[in-house]
Amino acid sequence: AYGAAVTVVSETAGSDGKTWYKIQFSSGSGTQEGYVRSDYIKFPVSYSYDSTFENYLNSQGFPESYKVSLRTLHTEHPTWVFQAQKTGLNWSDVMAAEGAVGTNLVSKSSISSWKSTEYGAYDWNTGIWTGFDGSSWVAASKDIVAYYMDPRNFLNDTYVFQFLHHAYDSNAQTREGLTSLITGTFLEKTPESTTAATQSVQETTGSGNSPVVNNSGSTGTSGSLQQGESYGPGMSTGTSGGTSSGSSSGSTGSQGVSLEGPGSTVSSTISQR
Repeated sequence: AYGAAVTVVSETAGSDGKTWYKIQFSSGSGTQEGYVRSDYIKFPVSYSYDSTFENYLNSQGFPESYKVSLRTLHTEHPTWVFQAQKTGLNWSDVMAAEGAVGTNLVSKSSISSWKSTEYGAYDWNTGIWTGFDGSSWVAASKDIVAYYMDPRNFLNDTYVFQFLHHAYDSNAQTREGLTSLITGTFLEKTPESTTAATQSVQETTGSGNSPVVNNSGSTGTSGSLQQGESYGPGMSTGTSGGTSSGSSSGSTGSQGVSLEGPGSTVSSTISQR
């Protein structure tokens, strides 16, 4: 199961060219063994105190509750840069607005804890949830809205990319940086005299968007979003316009994800709690 603790016993090269781990894990029937591909295993990260990074977090004004996850990300990706953006909004005010019945919806088939049981959202006599935007969508519970609005729940190297910043930064997003990031991808083999990296920077300069918006992933096909990974506009965790406790923007990546230069940026917007 996701997040379960396992012990890696050994590793081997699979016929698919990937590294596989032989693992041991505990279950109701005792110790079990099996194999899992290495990219599905995450090893614990040990953070060594970094005074420069700690001072930077303090200068940005990140609350202590953000720092544990940011330290882990910094250890795993030391070139990533995190920028705090303060909305000046009060969390309770934001939740009162975003948690109002009918403002945010979830699928009717969602588990009960995701669905609101407040007046107007649920009929306790019939056990039926009120449909909004059709019968298949019902009011989201305040708890699930609060969870998804809080960026602290997504500060890991899987979900942090929703805080991608799309504005172009000429100091960070350079031809050299892009060239290093597309090495080993289909974009590296572009035959034209104008390389994919150069073209992307030129397009970016004119549009004001980050180059990451203009490129698909390492196995993608130019012009198609069907193959490989593609990073388009990120999903905001907050309200429209970025006025929540968790509404965030910023850019992430360095290791083949964000098409930035040597460093990259993640911004988190913070409200008073």
